[in-house]
Amino acid sequence: MEQTISLQEIIARYPFFLHYKGNYKDNLTLKIVDIVEANLSLYFKKFIVNRLAYMVVEAVQNVERYSAHNGTSEDFCYVFSDYESFHVITQNRIENSNIPGLKARLDHVNSKNHEELNKIYHEVLASDTFTTKGAGLGLIDMARKSKNTLLYEFFPIDNLYSAYRLHVKIPIHSTANASHLPGEDNTPILIKELDALFKANRSTLFYSGDFSNTFLQSLLKMIGNFKKTENLPVNSVFNYTVIELNQNLKRHAKKIDDKIPGFLCLEWQDAKAFISTYNYLEDKDALALEKKITHLNGSSLEGLKEESKEFLTNFSLKGGLGLIDIVRLNWPNKIESKFERNPKFGQSIHLKIQFDYS
Repeated sequence: MEQTISLQEIIARYPFFLHYKGNYKDNLTLKIVDIVEANLSLYFKKFIVNRLAYMVVEAVQNVERYSAHNGTSEDFCYVFSDYESFHVITQNRIENSNIPGLKARLDHVNSKNHEELNKIYHEVLASDTFTTKGAGLGLIDMARKSKNTLLYEFFPIDNLYSAYRLHVKIPIHSTANASHLPGEDNTPILIKELDALFKANRSTLFYSGDFSNTFLQSLLKMIGNFKKTENLPVNSVFNYTVIELNQNLKRHAKKIDDKIPGFLCLEWQDAKAFISTYNYLEDKDALALEKKITHLNGSSLEGLKEESKEFLTNFSLKGGLGLIDIVRLNWPNKIESKFERNPKFGQSIHLKIQFDYS
């Protein structure tokens, strides 16, 4: 039987997970690094954070520099940590004619030990052939700093192009007990599942990790980048909904081992966009939330306006204004909700709201 992995399994297996598929113009790498650093700083000392962030910069900038199609949504990156390694996986389209040279450089780098890589690195730096594209310097530096083989694959697309996938795996010091350590490498299954799930999207950002204000600020900058580079319909209502749903996760989600297992996902398609969240919560909170969503989805626009106004003037009312305004501002679209019980973590809630471009 073919193996699968669900979004719920991802947030249980990986304490930090970031997947972006879309356009890599205008230094998107820097926005991705901001989010990565905000998470890693919670668990590691600064010198480790700097080393891991550097790997992200080098790997993701390869997509910005070398992608053959310059501006479509086929390129992607995955940045995530399990309890023994930090992973950076990128994929971009390249011309078939460039494969032999790239493969030769990768194999050359992988054939060298750490001392040899250090020597080659300094030789390339001193060479007159060094260019802004690095003359292979990035591959050398990733291999020597990760102290690991660079994993790579080429997938034929047509007579002219192939997809080039690079996987850099960096060992990290575990802060968890051994029972959390993963077994086999699930990354091929992971990529296949998420690719199928988000295939209809022009752009996708799937995130699981720290939902602090630091993350939120980095995310809003990244969304601003999407608006500029891909002409995506990002307005104040979209940003407000992102902020409110992130705040809901931070304030109301059930913590497990002092962390919030959950995700925030942004998806853009040709005629609509979606924001969704997933998290666990206490049973009593789940009942109240389900009742509130049913009520809001059944309300008229005028009713939602009145309810919003009442919350602003009547301080004795309990509950939050956020969901009321999300439904009001996105009316007539409703909040999709799915409540399920997880045998390990208890009650879960998946919220999703649609934005129509018109």
